Amino acid sequence: MSPQDQSFPRLECPAPDALRYEYLAEPAPKSNGEIEQKKYFFALDLHQCTHILPRLMGSIVEAIHFLGPENCALSVVEGRSTDGTFEILSLLQQNLTNVGIEYYFESSDINPNQSRIQALADLRNHALKPLRDNFDRFSQDITVIFLNDVAICMEDILELIHQRMFQEAVMTCAMDWTYVCCFGDTATPSRNTFR
Repeated sequence: MSPQDQSFPRLECPAPDALRYEYLAEPAPKSNGEIEQKKYFFALDLHQCTHILPRLMGSIVEAIHFLGPENCALSVVEGRSTDGTFEILSLLQQNLTNVGIEYYFESSDINPNQSRIQALADLRNHALKPLRDNFDRFSQDITVIFLNDVAICMEDILELIHQRMFQEAVMTCAMDWTYVCCFGDTATPSRNTFR
């Protein structure tokens, strides 16, 4: 989970402009008396993605630390993986909880290869279930950050949230990120810089 760990190839991320995003970390206004409400809900549906988990989860955890764990929740639905994805995400539960991150983790046997559009909608709804079931614990102006198996940097996550706020948008969307560039036998992480 440490961005400084160089024991395996990973996408290198720039340091974000903290001043640009600092307002995002302000606590949500309290409602119903003294109930602290969360402002950000990270939702992921993941399958067969051990190769991307260090960068993906590392960037999410970095973003949550920047935004304030008290402002965030993370919901991950894993489906039918045989490459260790389920085991890694399951083992993260204790570490994330120890640093104050509210983490919801479940597995699903929904197969998007059958009735693809309906299955993907069901998977996304499954990732949103903790938000729906506990809506009073979240701000009415909650920002949902949906991510999948992509190589993304903390700055990219913060920029998406910033653009949603800055543009008063209902939805903002990024380009897809992945490890795609290979030279000989060595895979080189690559990052699409379009916004």
